[in-house]
Amino acid sequence: MANIQQNLQTAHTHTLAMTKGLQQSIHLLQLSNLELYKEITEIALENPFIEVEATENISFENLAKEVSLNSPLSEKAYYKNLAFNENINIQNLTSQPESLYSFLTWQLNASNIPNEYQKIAEVVIDNIDESGYLFIPINEIFETIKQSNKNISLDDVLYVLKLIQNFEPLGVGARCVQECLLIQLEQNNSFEANLAKDIIKNDLNFLKNKEFNKIIKKYKVSNTFLKKALNVIKNLNPKPGCNFSTNSSNFIRPDLLLISIDNVNCDIVINEDTLPKIYINKNNYFFEKEIINPIDLNYLKRNIQEAKILIKNINYRNATLIKVSKAIIIHQKEFLQKGINFIKPLTLKEIALETGLHEATISRATAEKYISTPQGIFELKFFFSSKITNNNDELTSSIVIKNLIKDLIVNEDKRKPLSDNLITQKLNEKGLNLARRTVAKYREELGFAASSLRKNLI
Repeated sequence: MANIQQNLQTAHTHTLAMTKGLQQSIHLLQLSNLELYKEITEIALENPFIEVEATENISFENLAKEVSLNSPLSEKAYYKNLAFNENINIQNLTSQPESLYSFLTWQLNASNIPNEYQKIAEVVIDNIDESGYLFIPINEIFETIKQSNKNISLDDVLYVLKLIQNFEPLGVGARCVQECLLIQLEQNNSFEANLAKDIIKNDLNFLKNKEFNKIIKKYKVSNTFLKKALNVIKNLNPKPGCNFSTNSSNFIRPDLLLISIDNVNCDIVINEDTLPKIYINKNNYFFEKEIINPIDLNYLKRNIQEAKILIKNINYRNATLIKVSKAIIIHQKEFLQKGINFIKPLTLKEIALETGLHEATISRATAEKYISTPQGIFELKFFFSSKITNNNDELTSSIVIKNLIKDLIVNEDKRKPLSDNLITQKLNEKGLNLARRTVAKYREELGFAASSLRKNLI
């Protein structure tokens, strides 16, 4: 008995209750200013305490120019004052309709995934469909990669898949609906979320057939508690990839404005021209004192609290965007002052460490957020790129490498276009040791065909 008692240990479990306010905070951080504008307007329709003062007559000049993607004239007019315009690929800077593939690839390039897993990750992402699901068996991916790398194990492939499943949007890379929903609930350990997980794992048929009494009986829970669990499931996204559409807006409206920058600091503000002013309606607030009916009083108190939380979350969202963008801009000040060849390699992890925020928060804060600078409008994620070491052990951004490749192709003899091998050789002469397959990958990402297809007879 003494032996048993000595072996007894107390286990402490730390759980994170994903409150409605926290869920809203995470959600708002992902939105652009224009999306937030729409969200606030919709919430205000249901809450009498939220007063919205709409922005009047948005000025394109005040927005530091808006770029029409479908008009070459607009692009030309916009970039004519760009000091280093010939070194920038406009295609990469304007708001191309973002696909799930490009978003996942960006996160991969901005992460610190070990080199030996890079190829695995690329193959996995290549096999994720538009809904966000891995559409071929993991064993097939393993067999494909094993043909070129005998040292790779199935565990390595599963490890990389797990890494990608932690990318945004949550649930991506799942192999079935159950896995997709469970991935989205991994960080939520509230009681209703744990019940939701059990239902998803074991009783989706009960849910499909609306056999709620069987769920109540099996898990010995109340009808009220089951409703909470079902509400958790209802808010999950069974097709996370479908949020990515090719029908994006034709205009870039910057969420942030870079006012000034020096060697140690910068001044960045939220572009208030694209956000409404929001405040609590004090007239309705004082009306609360006249309410006697408990149901009405509870309704008013709940709406007042939700209004306060919304304003708090908007302020947090804006403060986070400024904090993150300042850290990014200070890292890339030489690029903004001197041009594309001075952009530095940068990862989500570096900004996360500098700001004290989680990498997932950095990812949400930079996705589809644009900043207006004296040199043009850039998506925040543009400033992130992978690192390449040159012969002097100096780090070079992959964006700089792509720009060098672009220059070589643009200036080549069209009767004798440069092959990937020749481009690789020219880059090696500049001290940049790249593999031919890396050059081919960058060339394709830049939108250039292979040399045989670029050849002109005259």
